[in-house]
Amino acid sequence: EESNLPNIVAGPGANVTDRFSTARLWTSYPVTENSELELGGSYLGGKSDDDPSAAPPILTDRVHIKGVDVSYRRFGEGSKRLLLRGEQFWRKGATDSDGATATGYYLFANYRPNKYGSVGLLYDWSEFPQATNLHESAMSLILTKQFSEQYYLRLQAIHGQRPDSGLFNELWLQWVWGVGPHTHNLE
Repeated sequence: EESNLPNIVAGPGANVTDRFSTARLWTSYPVTENSELELGGSYLGGKSDDDPSAAPPILTDRVHIKGVDVSYRRFGEGSKRLLLRGEQFWRKGATDSDGATATGYYLFANYRPNKYGSVGLLYDWSEFPQATNLHESAMSLILTKQFSEQYYLRLQAIHGQRPDSGLFNELWLQWVWGVGPHTHNLE
């Protein structure tokens, strides 16, 4: 989706193409018999899109994204679970953002009453790499129907604000399917 603002592409994604590297380091600590606290750090590095037809042209760039997060999980009877999570992240590129670091964060709360469904609220706020004085923010209601360990459907209703288009509403439907010899629960 193109924006009316110069050099800004609105919408999801970190503008990383082709191959990219990721790393994740985390640890968890038991808080009580039925709850845990998790602390983590993440890194993503890769090449960004180049678009010579853009005005002005967007050149090839290396993008680096770093993040720190904290999660709290409380386990109830059976499959019940409460998850609270927050993450702060930083995105730096040299060409597409003149070396500026864009920041952002999200806060997420999710309740799973049984193994077949969950409801969540997500608030996210992030700056544009090409114009760090501008940001996008949104609140989402997320409903998930888990059919098995291998697949689920997710419906996400989003209400947010972008600097060039004001308020927006989106509805996303996602189907996730995992395969492999040792399928783990998808999250």
